[in-house]
Amino acid sequence: MTDLSVVVITKNQVWNVDRLVGSVLREIADVPAAEVLLVDSGSEDGTPERAAQHPIGVLRLLPDQPLTAALGRYVGGRETTGELVLFLDGDMELCPGWLDRALRTMDERPDVAAVAGTVVDVPVDTPGTTGHWPDEVVDAWSRAPVPREITNTGGAALHRRSVLEATGSFHPFLRSEEEPELCLRIRDAGHTVLHLDTPVALHYSTPARTVATLLARRRRRLYEGMGQVMRHHVGTPLGRTYLRERGYGVVPGLGLVAGAGALATGIGARRWWPFALWATALSSTVGIHAARRRSVGDAMFSLVQRACIVEGTIRGFLTEPAPPDAHPARFEVVQRIPVGVPSRR
Repeated sequence: MTDLSVVVITKNQVWNVDRLVGSVLREIADVPAAEVLLVDSGSEDGTPERAAQHPIGVLRLLPDQPLTAALGRYVGGRETTGELVLFLDGDMELCPGWLDRALRTMDERPDVAAVAGTVVDVPVDTPGTTGHWPDEVVDAWSRAPVPREITNTGGAALHRRSVLEATGSFHPFLRSEEEPELCLRIRDAGHTVLHLDTPVALHYSTPARTVATLLARRRRRLYEGMGQVMRHHVGTPLGRTYLRERGYGVVPGLGLVAGAGALATGIGARRWWPFALWATALSSTVGIHAARRRSVGDAMFSLVQRACIVEGTIRGFLTEPAPPDAHPARFEVVQRIPVGVPSRR
């Protein structure tokens, strides 16, 4: 068994794969036994072939199955052997120093099952960072990270394999929310999830607060994950915990749905006062939000965002849940993990 496995998931990220893999190879250079595995989810831009130019393993998920980011993590974790597993998204770059600190934290704290860090968002067209790291990354190098307990990790986190295997790892059917759902089970089993107050990765992303980004996420069905998790744990203590911790985007939206339902009922009965009441409540909500943010555009964005979240959550909740081991998890090997590094295949 290796000491460390790094699992990278990608989809159409040939533009970043050299930068990402290069940062990983740099940070694991001093780890006695480490392996890197990239799991690609149906890229059409040559990402797997580009990744195979590096000394890493590369798998390609077959398209005849539900493809999700969670599936990439699920397969990557299953097909590696490290006692610790670092998961990274394909649009990231691993920051210097974080991995070493996280490994030491895992060694010193056997109660810790997962360690996350600060993800720094930067524009997707940012050039290579060699010698030009953001100020907050540079400043973090000079101070010791302050650990604090958190409820869930994000796309970049170091996990203890024994806990992953005991709790069932990532749920491959989830369209999103796979990290919070996994951390629910990890914490329920009595383990700790930590955040080190230092940057773990740069996240090369498009602006989050645009309608175009919202609609792109909707097309990818990412808003369904919350409903899937709710359906999977409905009626259980984990379901109630999840709703309390992650349901902040659903409750206001359900108010809109209830209002729309009352409106439809009122119109059907030729009663127009529900329409006036609903329109007044909606316009007041937008007006208050616009006043707080001093932006009508921001208020309208928030309204569209809530609508997308609610629609996706309902669709996800209505999806018949399936156990993780029912997923076929089929893939082909583009490049095996280099000789000298153990692999389960």
